[in-house]
Amino acid sequence: MPIKTATIERLVYGGSGLGRTDGKVVFIPFTLPGERIEARIQESKKHYDKGLILRILTPSPRRTPAPCPHFGRCGGCQWQHIAYQDQLSFKEDIFRETLARIAHVAGEKILPILPSPAAFGYRNRVRLHVKEDRIGFFAAHSHKIVEIEDCKIAHSLINRIIKDIKDALPLSSLQKLAGIEIMVSPEEVRGVLILHTARPLSQADENTIRLQSGRISDIKKCVVQGPGGLPAQTDFSREDSLKLFVPEGDGLTNLLFPGVFAQVNTSQNDILITKVTEWAGVSSDHKALDLFCGMGNFTLPLAGKAKEVTGIEAHPLSVKNAIFNKTVNRLANITFLQEEVAAGIDLLLREKQCFDLILLDPPRQGCRDIIKKLPFLRPSRILYISCDPATLARDTNHLQSEGFDLVRSQPLDMFPQTYHIESLTLFVWKPKS
Repeated sequence: MPIKTATIERLVYGGSGLGRTDGKVVFIPFTLPGERIEARIQESKKHYDKGLILRILTPSPRRTPAPCPHFGRCGGCQWQHIAYQDQLSFKEDIFRETLARIAHVAGEKILPILPSPAAFGYRNRVRLHVKEDRIGFFAAHSHKIVEIEDCKIAHSLINRIIKDIKDALPLSSLQKLAGIEIMVSPEEVRGVLILHTARPLSQADENTIRLQSGRISDIKKCVVQGPGGLPAQTDFSREDSLKLFVPEGDGLTNLLFPGVFAQVNTSQNDILITKVTEWAGVSSDHKALDLFCGMGNFTLPLAGKAKEVTGIEAHPLSVKNAIFNKTVNRLANITFLQEEVAAGIDLLLREKQCFDLILLDPPRQGCRDIIKKLPFLRPSRILYISCDPATLARDTNHLQSEGFDLVRSQPLDMFPQTYHIESLTLFVWKPKS
């Protein structure tokens, strides 16, 4: 493949630097604006190329040594070569540019990015891949495993567990696994292990692996999950679950079942929950609707403010977890529906229900398909939590065309050392004059 030189103009969403060679855009990872680099073109498209650094001819003064020896090979981090304050600046620039370009959002409506309380050691969950006796993360854009025993962005308890796994599980057991998921909480001294298998295990093999995993002193629960997507065990107790802190929760207990999704940055999630309850604008005579509610991360705190809260979620174990938390906290003003969100909205519309607030927390692809239904629920406010600026900007256009004005947007850094950007955006209903 050809070797080219380019000067990096800026960083883009996805983490790469954007430069030009012979007038054609080229994307090169692990670079910084102002750097002149020599790169090998790995992929050539009609309008752009993708390359890999061979040499940095002119390094940026903002380049910093990466603390992780696996950086550049492991696919988990893209920006360890950038000082944390500079990461925040680049993320805010990318966020502002994306919303301005796609949705024409004025700059004054976007607040300064909120930094993560911790730049390293923040992840409360990791998913390791297993092949033969190798345990680690996938390399970028590859299924090649980069073996790892110490992840710089993972919680220290996770790293202790990673070190113990090879000692606890012999090769004969590792060969039966496709992945190992570790979940921890700053509120707990032990974690949860989820062993993913590519094929269903015999009961004898499953019992053996559970027994072997029990040798890891930092584990409180081990769950085996086959290729179907749900763990074999779905009835969990308080002792099986991880306790999560709930800010603004007035003593709420939030318990996380093994295998259920939660934000990986616990401290930043606490800040996000506080922002949600501040921006929600609900009081004891208001009704709120939490769409894509998961295990109730925002539903529970909102229930302490609103008259009634309804949560809709498709994932069965997440709904079971949410109902468990509702019961533990004796919250009679929450209703959880296990439905695809679009079907759940249709059900509420047939019942002629209306809500003062709608909270949207969709997956990365956004929620374009349901936006046209939202005005019929008569919300005065919509809060949109996004993990992708481009789909947020696209959905902003759709929301504005339905009569909702963007008031303000708050980017947050939920994932330091990576290009990912979380955000909270407030829309209000603007009656037609």
